[in-house]
Amino acid sequence: MKNYSEMSDNEINKRVGHCLGYTEQGRGWIHNADGIYDYMSKPGEDYRQSLPDYCNSWFHAGPILHEESIGIRKDIEICCDICGEYYETDFWEASHCLENCHYTDENPLRAAMIVFLMIYG
Repeated sequence: MKNYSEMSDNEINKRVGHCLGYTEQGRGWIHNADGIYDYMSKPGEDYRQSLPDYCNSWFHAGPILHEESIGIRKDIEICCDICGEYYETDFWEASHCLENCHYTDENPLRAAMIVFLMIYG
């Protein structure tokens, strides 16, 4: 299994795009933009679009969560193994119950995209 905690958001975004069929990726000019950006396109397409920020944009990540039945919940309390007391956290847990995949992160969308990659990546 890959160590997703060591990957940047951009690396995760690229892998998610690849899993969605955008296998041609790079850095260059894109349609309807002024400048050079990370882009993605599907094989055989001339149209390049900017690489979505799946890890930080509900607009881009939301449809994936819905279609793939990936849930997100606030991981409110964690039990300390040493003292047995509970304490609050700033973490979110994303999970897919049918695939038995889950991941916890401070960023809920990053956690969800990592679960997506655990299934398809």
